[in-house]
Amino acid sequence: MKTIYSKVLMIAGVALLGSINPAFASEPVSAGDSSARKTYEQAKRFEVGPFIGNHTFENKQNLDDSLTYGARLGYNFTSHFGVEGSVGVVNTNVKNKARVGALKGQYRSPTDDVDLTTYQLDAIYQFNPEKRFTPFVTAGFGSYHYSPEVLSNDMSTFDYGIGAKYWMKKDVALRVDLKDQVGDSFHNYSATMEVVFAFGGRSHKPAPVVAPEPAPEPVEVAAVPEVVAPVVEEKPVEQVIDLVFEDVYFNFDKSTLTEAAKVILDRNAQILKDNPMARIRIIGHTSAAGADSYNQRLSEKRAKSVEKYLVDVGNISVDRLTTVGYGETALAMPEANPKKVHSEAAKANMRVIIENVK
Repeated sequence: MKTIYSKVLMIAGVALLGSINPAFASEPVSAGDSSARKTYEQAKRFEVGPFIGNHTFENKQNLDDSLTYGARLGYNFTSHFGVEGSVGVVNTNVKNKARVGALKGQYRSPTDDVDLTTYQLDAIYQFNPEKRFTPFVTAGFGSYHYSPEVLSNDMSTFDYGIGAKYWMKKDVALRVDLKDQVGDSFHNYSATMEVVFAFGGRSHKPAPVVAPEPAPEPVEVAAVPEVVAPVVEEKPVEQVIDLVFEDVYFNFDKSTLTEAAKVILDRNAQILKDNPMARIRIIGHTSAAGADSYNQRLSEKRAKSVEKYLVDVGNISVDRLTTVGYGETALAMPEANPKKVHSEAAKANMRVIIENVK
C-alpha cells in the first residue's frame, strides 16, 4: 500500500504542475501599461534552503514511512541548467517486527529504530526560468547510509523527479520536489517542500542616460503671393531637423527590453511625437561573442523589439520606422577577449542605435 501511495503522490504532483494556468506563469502585461513585467533571472547564482517532507520506503525494506528533513545547496550555470547537492535525514522504525532472520536490505527483529542519512548530487533543468512560476526536472546519483546496518549499511542510488519553484521575491521562493530514489532494486519515494534563498547572479549595469537636446522651434514658411491666374497652391515644405536619440542597451544574448531601455524609449517616443515629420532608422548591434550568423539574427531581433515598443507603447506610426541589424560588424568598443561576455566593452556593444533619417 505504501508503494502504491507514493506512486499516486508522484502522479498527483505531475497533474498539479500541468494544471497551472500558462497565463499566470508568464505574467502578461498589457501594451499600454507603463510598468514592465518582472523577471526572475536565475543564471550565475547560488540557491540554498532547508526542506521537510515525507519519505516512503518500499515494502521489501520493512520500514515505516516517516518524516524526512535536511538542506540543499545549488548553483545555476545558466538560467535553465544547474547542479545541486542535498543531505537528508530519516528517523524510522521496523514495520513488521515478527520477521526474523537476515535478508540484504530488509530490517527484521530485534532491530527497532533505524536512522537513514541520504546524500544526493543532481543536475536540474528549469522551464520558464525568468518567470515567477518555474517548473523543473532533476536527476542524479547519491548514497543511503543506514544505522544500524543490515548486511551493508551503504547503498548507491539513482534518483529522478519533478518539481517547481514559486518566487515570492527575486531571491526567496517556495519549492516542491517529488522524487523516485532507486537503489539495489529498491524504489523509495520522497515528497518535500523547501524555502529557497538565492544570492549572487548577474549584475545588470543600467544603460547610460543622455539628456536629449531640445528640439528647435519650427520655422515658419512665408506664403507665396498670387502673381498670375490660375493660382497654384504651394505645398507645405517638410523641414528636416537633426534630432538626437538615446541608445538602448540589452543584456547578453537577449532581445527583450530592460526596465532602463523602456524608460529611454519613452523619451525617444516623445521626441518623435514632438516632430511628426521625422523618420528614424533603428539599428541593432551585438557583442563579439558567438557565431556571425547567430549575432546577425540577434541584432535584427533587438531592432524589432525597439520598433514594436515604439509602435505599441509609444503610439508611433510604423511607416516612420525602418529596422536593420549589423550583428557584430560595427562594434562601439573593441573586445580584447570576446569570451568575457560581461566586460565593459561587451556591454557597450549590446545595443540599438536610433538615427534620424534625412
